[in-house]
Amino acid sequence: MVVWMLLSVSGCANIMAPTGGAKDSLPPTMDTARSYPKLEQLNYKDDKIELYFNEWIKAPKLKQELIITPRVKDYTFKISKKRLRITFLQPLDSNTTYNLDFRESIQDITEGNPTPVRLAFSTGSQLDTMEIKGKVMIPLTNKAAKKTIVALYKVDDTLKVDKDEPYYLTQTNDAGIYHFKNIKANRYRLYAIQDANNNKYYNKNELIGFAPEIVDLTQGSQDSLNLNLVQEDYDAPRMIGKLRQKHYFEIKFNEGVQTLKVDSGQTNLRQKVLYNLTDRGKKLTFYNMQGLDSLRLRIIAQDSAQNRLSEEVNLRFNNKPVKEKDKATFKIDIQPKNTLGIVGNKLDLTVKFSKPIVQFAAEKLKYLVDADTVNLKPLIDSSAKFEWNQFKTQLNITRPVSFKNVIKLVADSAAFVSAVNDSSQMIKTTLNRLDPTKIGLVNIAIETQSPHFIIQLLNQEFQIIKERKSGEVTGNSFKFDNLAPGSYSIRIIIDENNNGKWDFSNYKENKPAENITFYPSSIQLRANWEQNIILKF
Repeated sequence: MVVWMLLSVSGCANIMAPTGGAKDSLPPTMDTARSYPKLEQLNYKDDKIELYFNEWIKAPKLKQELIITPRVKDYTFKISKKRLRITFLQPLDSNTTYNLDFRESIQDITEGNPTPVRLAFSTGSQLDTMEIKGKVMIPLTNKAAKKTIVALYKVDDTLKVDKDEPYYLTQTNDAGIYHFKNIKANRYRLYAIQDANNNKYYNKNELIGFAPEIVDLTQGSQDSLNLNLVQEDYDAPRMIGKLRQKHYFEIKFNEGVQTLKVDSGQTNLRQKVLYNLTDRGKKLTFYNMQGLDSLRLRIIAQDSAQNRLSEEVNLRFNNKPVKEKDKATFKIDIQPKNTLGIVGNKLDLTVKFSKPIVQFAAEKLKYLVDADTVNLKPLIDSSAKFEWNQFKTQLNITRPVSFKNVIKLVADSAAFVSAVNDSSQMIKTTLNRLDPTKIGLVNIAIETQSPHFIIQLLNQEFQIIKERKSGEVTGNSFKFDNLAPGSYSIRIIIDENNNGKWDFSNYKENKPAENITFYPSSIQLRANWEQNIILKF
């Protein structure tokens, strides 16, 4: 029996982490006495490096994590207990300082605690000593771009940021800080890349930032070279799917479309089809109004960057009878324009529909004020103004109204009929006067030399709650009022070309994005409270 147990143990020679005891929370420590080359060693001529540690190690993602600059592609590595050996398959360049940044690749074998190891050595008689420091930010959110690739390309080289790995490479820390060390005195182009696919150069749809000026290290090291990481978009929207249903034809885009024009060369197009843009501009739905088999037309669409698609499409409809179970729910939503309540004696309503409207009976919209339950008044009369959006899916109604606290809206059945013949049910909704004790405001004074700017009030998700452009500001002050209690931030866009929007960068033309700054602290707004701030930019 004893012999059998010994043989069993001998046959099970897999290496396993020891069990029991306190959890290991310490990373491995490099044994500098045994490791070679030594830190900042000169005249290194070997074709390999060996690093020793105080415990057994693993490196499951070394090829992805290890950054060697200047770049070295061809190498192998082997781990044996406490030792890591890297063998270079091509000769290293002469008189060159090499940097190896292992980032989080080297870990202890038990708990996977990473150890930060960085090694520099020279194949010549001296070390390169130039340095570059800076910070990478995401300007639209004012957040640090952590774990972002920062790359240097030599000006006199043919390497391209969108095709080749850079000559020097490093990575930002969690605060967005980067630091190049031991760089050769030369002239470089500096980039930051959100390297989503880990190929160490820029690909379309990744965030990118760059320094517009050449970084000239022949004049010495450089500090505070800060970069902004942005999403560049110079591609037109694309149609990625088409779907024919019983009562509509659907087109899907690869991105949100902001403006849309449909042209059939016919003046009576809207009698033949109605259309609607939904899903944040990614879905275009055509409704067949005349039982057409097909219709050829041109779609002209622009995204938020004003990239333009112009393409002909042949709509092929399925004219089988539409059953009620095949129809999507007909939804109607009625809200005050500011969503919080009615301000003053002006009723400003937004009515949104899930499908285009083909019939609208204005006389079926009525209202009651306060405690009155009898005297229904017409909502739309000579004092009212109303306007439909492009797709007949949103109705804006504005009118004066005299009341104390409450308005009750009533829409009789069949007040609205959709493009697929849905008739609205009776709708009753109550709207309250905005209570000034439950809201807040922000008074803003401006000190600036910039002639054109955009000031935006953002919520915690960086959605724009309110916005004021320079042409709308008089006397260097204004206010954001009727605000719900909460936490806000203020973003300032320097609108250099005065086009009313933020323009992102173009790395191919070496054109930086328009500058963005934030008010340095968040605004904590309470009910029945005012905040006074000064914006200096």
